[in-house]
Amino acid sequence: MDPQQVPSYSYKQVVNESQPGLELAHGPTKKPTEAWAQAPAIAPFTPERTIWGVRRATFFLSIALVVVIIAAAVGGGVGGSLAVQNAKSACLNNTTSELSIVTTTVTAAAAATTSATSTSGPLVVPTGLVKLDCPGLSDDIAISLGTRSWVFTPACDIDYSGSDFAAVIAYSFHDCLQACAAHNHFSDADECTAITFRADQTKYIPSDYGNCWLKKGDPDAYQGVDTAEDPLASAKLKGSTAESESR
Repeated sequence: MDPQQVPSYSYKQVVNESQPGLELAHGPTKKPTEAWAQAPAIAPFTPERTIWGVRRATFFLSIALVVVIIAAAVGGGVGGSLAVQNAKSACLNNTTSELSIVTTTVTAAAAATTSATSTSGPLVVPTGLVKLDCPGLSDDIAISLGTRSWVFTPACDIDYSGSDFAAVIAYSFHDCLQACAAHNHFSDADECTAITFRADQTKYIPSDYGNCWLKKGDPDAYQGVDTAEDPLASAKLKGSTAESESR
Protein backbone atom coordinates (compact mmCIF):
# COMPACT_ATOMS: atom_id res chain seq x y z
CA MET A 1 0.00 0.00 0.00
CA ASP A 2 1.15 3.48 -0.79
CA PRO A 3 1.85 5.23 2.57
CA GLN A 4 0.53 8.49 1.14
CA GLN A 5 -2.90 7.02 0.41
CA VAL A 6 -5.61 7.36 3.06
CA PRO A 7 -7.94 4.34 3.34
CA SER A 8 -11.50 5.04 2.34
CA TYR A 9 -12.99 3.33 5.39
CA SER A 10 -13.22 5.06 8.71
CA TYR A 11 -12.47 3.96 12.26
CA LYS A 12 -16.18 3.38 12.65
CA GLN A 13 -16.15 0.91 9.87
CA VAL A 14 -13.14 -0.89 11.29
CA VAL A 15 -14.79 -1.26 14.67
CA ASN A 16 -18.04 -2.48 13.15
CA GLU A 17 -16.25 -5.05 11.13
CA SER A 18 -13.99 -6.29 13.90
CA GLN A 19 -16.54 -6.15 16.69
CA PRO A 20 -20.10 -6.52 15.40
CA GLY A 21 -22.73 -4.69 17.46
CA LEU A 22 -20.44 -1.82 18.56
CA GLU A 23 -20.66 1.60 17.02
CA LEU A 24 -18.24 4.47 17.63
CA ALA A 25 -20.02 7.54 18.86
CA HIS A 26 -18.83 10.81 17.47
CA GLY A 27 -18.77 13.88 19.70
CA PRO A 28 -17.34 17.31 19.70
CA THR A 29 -13.55 17.42 19.82
CA LYS A 30 -11.20 20.15 21.05
CA LYS A 31 -8.19 21.38 19.37
CA PRO A 32 -4.92 20.98 21.33
CA THR A 33 -4.44 24.73 21.48
CA GLU A 34 -7.80 25.12 23.23
CA ALA A 35 -6.88 22.57 25.94
CA TRP A 36 -3.56 24.19 26.64
CA ALA A 37 -5.18 27.60 26.87
CA GLN A 38 -7.49 26.40 29.69
CA ALA A 39 -4.57 25.01 31.89
CA PRO A 40 -3.96 26.96 35.17
CA ALA A 41 -1.09 29.44 35.15
CA ILE A 42 2.06 28.50 37.18
CA ALA A 43 3.85 31.28 39.09
CA PRO A 44 7.49 31.76 38.12
CA PHE A 45 10.10 30.31 40.63
CA THR A 46 11.85 32.98 42.64
CA PRO A 47 15.08 31.74 44.44
CA GLU A 48 15.42 32.58 48.16
CA ARG A 49 18.00 35.26 49.00
CA THR A 50 21.17 33.86 50.64
CA ILE A 51 24.47 35.14 52.07
CA TRP A 52 27.53 33.21 50.94
CA GLY A 53 25.27 30.32 49.98
CA VAL A 54 23.60 30.21 53.42
CA ARG A 55 20.03 31.17 54.23
CA ARG A 56 19.81 34.66 55.74
CA ALA A 57 18.19 33.45 58.99
CA THR A 58 20.80 30.69 59.39
CA PHE A 59 23.64 33.15 58.68
CA PHE A 60 22.50 35.70 61.29
CA LEU A 61 21.90 32.99 63.90
CA SER A 62 25.43 31.69 63.30
CA ILE A 63 26.89 35.21 63.71
CA ALA A 64 24.99 35.66 66.99
CA LEU A 65 26.25 32.29 68.28
CA VAL A 66 29.88 33.17 67.43
CA VAL A 67 29.56 36.52 69.24
CA VAL A 68 28.18 34.79 72.35
CA ILE A 69 31.04 32.24 72.35
CA ILE A 70 33.70 34.95 71.98
CA ALA A 71 32.16 37.03 74.75
CA ALA A 72 32.07 34.00 77.06
CA ALA A 73 35.72 33.16 76.31
CA VAL A 74 36.88 36.74 76.95
CA GLY A 75 34.87 36.94 80.16
CA GLY A 76 36.26 33.62 81.37
CA GLY A 77 39.84 34.70 80.65
CA VAL A 78 39.46 38.00 82.47
CA GLY A 79 37.76 36.31 85.40
CA GLY A 80 40.48 33.67 85.61
CA SER A 81 43.25 36.30 85.58
CA LEU A 82 41.55 38.25 88.36
CA ALA A 83 41.14 35.07 90.40
CA VAL A 84 44.85 34.23 90.05
CA GLN A 85 45.88 37.76 91.06
CA ASN A 86 43.60 37.65 94.09
CA ALA A 87 45.01 34.27 95.12
CA LYS A 88 48.59 35.54 94.82
CA SER A 89 47.78 38.63 96.87
CA ALA A 90 46.10 36.57 99.57
CA CYS A 91 49.05 34.14 99.71
CA LEU A 92 51.57 37.01 99.95
CA ASN A 93 49.59 38.70 102.71
CA ASN A 94 49.35 35.46 104.70
CA THR A 95 53.08 34.79 104.31
CA THR A 96 54.01 38.32 105.39
CA SER A 97 51.73 38.26 108.40
CA GLU A 98 53.04 34.88 109.57
CA LEU A 99 56.77 35.74 109.26
CA SER A 100 58.38 36.59 112.57
CA ILE A 101 61.90 36.86 113.98
CA VAL A 102 62.64 34.83 117.07
CA THR A 103 65.77 35.44 119.11
CA THR A 104 67.33 32.36 120.63
CA THR A 105 70.04 32.46 123.28
CA VAL A 106 72.65 29.68 123.03
CA THR A 107 75.63 28.90 125.20
CA ALA A 108 78.90 27.31 124.12
CA ALA A 109 80.37 24.32 125.92
CA ALA A 110 82.68 26.52 128.03
CA ALA A 111 82.53 29.88 129.82
CA ALA A 112 78.85 30.76 129.67
CA THR A 113 77.25 33.69 131.44
CA THR A 114 73.58 32.94 130.67
CA SER A 115 71.50 29.80 130.81
CA ALA A 116 70.47 28.19 127.56
CA THR A 117 66.91 28.70 126.36
CA SER A 118 65.33 28.05 123.01
CA THR A 119 62.13 28.78 121.13
CA SER A 120 60.90 27.54 117.79
CA GLY A 121 60.09 29.79 114.88
CA PRO A 122 60.65 30.37 111.16
CA LEU A 123 63.78 32.51 111.62
CA VAL A 124 66.28 31.98 114.47
CA VAL A 125 69.08 34.41 115.40
CA PRO A 126 71.64 32.74 117.71
CA THR A 127 73.10 34.87 120.49
CA GLY A 128 75.24 34.25 123.56
CA LEU A 129 78.81 34.27 124.83
CA VAL A 130 80.93 31.73 122.94
CA LYS A 131 84.25 30.18 123.96
CA LEU A 132 87.55 32.03 123.41
CA ASP A 133 90.84 30.42 124.51
CA CYS A 134 92.55 33.59 125.65
CA PRO A 135 95.23 34.09 126.89
CA GLY A 136 96.17 30.66 125.51
CA LEU A 137 96.32 31.78 121.85
CA SER A 138 100.03 32.24 121.17
CA ASP A 139 101.13 29.84 118.43
CA ASP A 140 100.53 30.31 114.70
CA ILE A 141 97.39 28.62 113.41
CA ALA A 142 97.21 27.01 109.95
CA ILE A 143 93.93 26.67 108.04
CA SER A 144 94.00 24.21 105.11
CA LEU A 145 91.43 24.24 102.31
CA GLY A 146 91.96 22.04 99.30
CA THR A 147 95.59 22.15 98.23
CA ARG A 148 96.41 25.44 100.00
CA SER A 149 97.10 26.48 103.57
CA TRP A 150 96.93 29.90 105.27
CA VAL A 151 98.96 30.60 108.41
CA PHE A 152 97.69 33.21 110.91
CA THR A 153 99.43 34.79 113.91
CA PRO A 154 96.86 35.28 116.72
CA ALA A 155 96.82 37.98 119.41
CA CYS A 156 94.52 38.04 122.45
CA ASP A 157 92.89 41.28 123.63
CA ILE A 158 93.87 43.04 120.38
CA ASP A 159 91.41 44.80 118.07
CA TYR A 160 92.41 45.40 114.45
CA SER A 161 90.30 48.46 113.77
CA GLY A 162 88.96 49.45 110.36
CA SER A 163 89.52 47.95 106.89
CA ASP A 164 86.47 45.66 107.31
CA PHE A 165 84.94 44.18 104.15
CA ALA A 166 82.71 41.42 105.61
CA ALA A 167 80.96 40.48 108.86
CA VAL A 168 80.44 36.83 109.83
CA ILE A 169 78.58 35.07 112.65
CA ALA A 170 81.19 32.69 114.11
CA TYR A 171 80.94 30.29 117.05
CA SER A 172 84.69 30.05 117.62
CA PHE A 173 87.94 31.84 116.86
CA HIS A 174 88.85 28.98 114.51
CA ASP A 175 85.61 29.49 112.52
CA CYS A 176 86.53 33.16 112.03
CA LEU A 177 89.99 32.22 110.71
CA GLN A 178 88.42 29.66 108.38
CA ALA A 179 86.04 32.28 106.98
CA CYS A 180 89.04 34.44 106.10
CA ALA A 181 90.88 31.53 104.47
CA ALA A 182 87.73 30.48 102.56
CA HIS A 183 87.39 33.98 101.10
CA ASN A 184 90.98 33.84 99.87
CA HIS A 185 90.39 30.36 98.46
CA PHE A 186 87.37 31.33 96.39
CA SER A 187 88.74 34.70 95.30
CA ASP A 188 92.04 33.04 94.34
CA ALA A 189 93.88 35.89 96.07
CA ASP A 190 94.91 36.69 99.63
CA GLU A 191 92.46 39.57 100.00
CA CYS A 192 91.65 38.76 103.63
CA THR A 193 94.78 39.70 105.59
CA ALA A 194 93.43 39.95 109.17
CA ILE A 195 90.44 39.21 111.39
CA THR A 196 88.97 40.39 114.68
CA PHE A 197 86.75 38.06 116.71
CA ARG A 198 84.53 38.96 119.70
CA ALA A 199 82.95 36.28 121.87
CA ASP A 200 79.82 38.23 122.89
CA GLN A 201 77.33 37.49 120.12
CA THR A 202 74.46 39.09 122.07
CA LYS A 203 76.18 42.47 122.02
CA TYR A 204 77.64 42.61 118.50
CA ILE A 205 75.37 40.64 116.13
CA PRO A 206 72.36 43.03 116.38
CA SER A 207 74.46 46.19 115.94
CA ASP A 208 77.41 45.05 113.78
CA TYR A 209 75.77 42.11 111.92
CA GLY A 210 78.31 39.61 113.16
CA ASN A 211 81.01 38.90 115.72
CA CYS A 212 83.82 38.12 113.24
CA TRP A 213 85.10 40.77 110.84
CA LEU A 214 87.28 40.09 107.79
CA LYS A 215 89.80 42.83 106.95
CA LYS A 216 91.97 43.96 104.06
CA GLY A 217 95.37 45.62 103.98
CA ASP A 218 97.33 46.29 107.18
CA PRO A 219 94.85 47.50 109.81
CA ASP A 220 96.00 49.25 112.97
CA ALA A 221 96.08 47.30 116.24
CA TYR A 222 94.47 48.65 119.41
CA GLN A 223 94.42 47.22 122.91
CA GLY A 224 91.01 45.94 123.91
CA VAL A 225 89.02 47.50 126.73
CA ASP A 226 87.32 45.48 129.49
CA THR A 227 88.40 42.25 127.86
CA ALA A 228 87.33 40.23 130.91
CA GLU A 229 83.71 41.27 130.25
CA ASP A 230 84.09 41.65 126.48
CA PRO A 231 86.56 38.97 125.30
CA LEU A 232 88.21 39.48 121.91
CA ALA A 233 91.12 38.24 119.83
CA SER A 234 92.56 39.07 116.43
CA ALA A 235 94.95 37.51 113.93
CA LYS A 236 97.00 38.56 110.93
CA LEU A 237 97.77 36.49 107.86
CA LYS A 238 101.41 35.42 108.02
CA GLY A 239 101.45 33.69 104.65
CA SER A 240 99.91 31.04 102.42
CA THR A 241 101.37 28.05 100.67
CA ALA A 242 100.23 25.51 98.11
CA GLU A 243 100.38 21.81 98.96
CA SER A 244 103.12 21.15 96.40
CA GLU A 245 105.25 23.93 97.88
CA SER A 246 104.89 22.67 101.47
CA ARG A 247 106.24 19.19 100.67
